[in-house]
Amino acid sequence: MKEEAIPKRFFQASRAQLLLAVMFSFLLGAVSHSCWASSSSLVPKFEIAIDSQSTASGWKTMNFHIGNLSAGLEAPGDMSSSKHSYSQIKQDRLVLESTGGRRDGYFVDLAANHARSLSNTLLLEQYGWNGLCIEVSPMYFWGLAHRRCKNIAAVVGSQRNEKVDFSTEKGAYGSIQKTEIQKAPDKTATKGDSYATVTLNEILEVHGAPSRMNYLSLDIEGGEEAAMRGFDFSRYSFDVMTIERPNRGLHKLLAEHGYHLVRQIGKFVGEMYYLHANNPLYVQLMQKHKDLSDEERFFGNCKKPDWDYLCTPRCFEPPYCAK
Repeated sequence: MKEEAIPKRFFQASRAQLLLAVMFSFLLGAVSHSCWASSSSLVPKFEIAIDSQSTASGWKTMNFHIGNLSAGLEAPGDMSSSKHSYSQIKQDRLVLESTGGRRDGYFVDLAANHARSLSNTLLLEQYGWNGLCIEVSPMYFWGLAHRRCKNIAAVVGSQRNEKVDFSTEKGAYGSIQKTEIQKAPDKTATKGDSYATVTLNEILEVHGAPSRMNYLSLDIEGGEEAAMRGFDFSRYSFDVMTIERPNRGLHKLLAEHGYHLVRQIGKFVGEMYYLHANNPLYVQLMQKHKDLSDEERFFGNCKKPDWDYLCTPRCFEPPYCAK
């Protein structure tokens, strides 16, 4: 059977329709691109929205609902007993002794860690003190929210807005993985979340701390010197400090600003007890320790090459290194 020839006009019509379709598609694409470009500012970028005030200041308030649940932080019946202490090696009792047993003191706890267990400041609160609890690990927020102190979630460093990796996988031993002071990162921890550092000076200013404070508990797993490099010694002072394993640089920095090392607290922790020369009980407390040998004060640690700076200078004879 002979096939019928397709009329020529059919091909002409098909070509015309195809050309028209291509032109229409091109025009539609151009219009769509123009509309998208003109309205791109309206398209969500999937970024977390932060209000302008928080962006400018770098601080953001978080309200923590604790309900009526108890966190077991109530004071015992007899707080006067020397056996009553929450600290690891009774730093809290030492601070009370070093401040005349005062009941209206002000402290800074850096880092606060657990609200009760091994806390250097819970007993002080039970004596009527107030202060700042600085802690960045979320695992401790619930307990600290029950405390009297103002809770500050921040990583403290020598300067503002330095990006650092902070690991909390070790719980109580959470730490900055690398700073300009501590060059080597902690190789035993995995990389944590990134945080922007803030100076201790800014925290004190923003949160209304008094210029003279009674106690600083400083234990941030190797970041102690960096934290104090961002501290204005001419504006703020502490009567007493306890610091875990202060390095040579930090020890020198403190000595230059009127803080004197009295002794090591406990044999194994490496916790050091410093007094400021302006502490009203300074001379009395220095006299109390003047008859202790270096062996008794530091359990032989000052004989170690890395700890030789602990034994010099001696401040146990008049004028006790006071300025």
